[in-house]
Formats: sequence, structure tokens, C-alpha cells
Amino acid sequence: MSPAKLMATLATLFSLAGGQTEGFLESIFELMGIDLPVPEHSTLCRRLSKLNIKIRILLTTEAIHLVVDSTGVKVYGKGEWKTRIHGVGLGRTWRKLHLGVNEATGEIDKYNRLLYRFYHRLNINF
Repeated sequence: MSPAKLMATLATLFSLAGGQTEGFLESIFELMGIDLPVPEHSTLCRRLSKLNIKIRILLTTEAIHLVVDSTGVKVYGKGEWKTRIHGVGLGRTWRKLHLGVNEATGEIDKYNRLLYRFYHRLNINF
């Protein structure tokens, strides 16, 4: 997956702006010990206009065992820097991430927003 596709996926999944996506990806790379440059958000915007993203739809008649879980992810947003430096403010943002993993292949389901809507309609809390 190209860096532009990865950043576009993260931005869509967590409803992040360009600069927030850039910082989020830098933090993930740092935590994982990956030494790769992250494109600036202005570069991302230019690349996204040229990007052709195709969603692969799996057509099968076999049953799929989908393992579902959710977690909270801390997103640094407006006011976070001030809060860390001065200890004042309410700029904290959390996003709930729903993951669906195909038990047989280990692939992460790409339709997390659909999972979110489906499970919350059924009033299933994780």
C-alpha cells in the first residue's frame, strides 16, 4: 500500500484533517520503530487527486467467520499541545475503532463503519 493510500484510509477511518493524519501516522511509525518519512499533508492532497482507489468486493458462497472487536484510539487534535505544555484545556479526542478480522485469512475487514452501524443498531456494546 502506498503512503498516500495509507494516509487516505486513516483520514477516512478516523475523520482526521490532513495535518492530524500526518501526525497520527508519524506517531504510529515511531511506536512501531519504523524509520520512514511521512508525506506532508499538502503533498497528500496533491497525490489524492491522482489516486484511483478500487474497493475489492469478495463474492463467495462460503460462510465467513468474522471476529469482531473494538477499542478506543487517542487522537491528538486542537488544543492537545497546549494541554501537554500547560496542563489546561479539554482538547482530548477519542475515536472508537471497530475491527472485523476474517478468522481463516487474518485479513482485516475494510468496512468498519458498516460494522459500527450494524452492531449499534443491535445495541451490542463491546
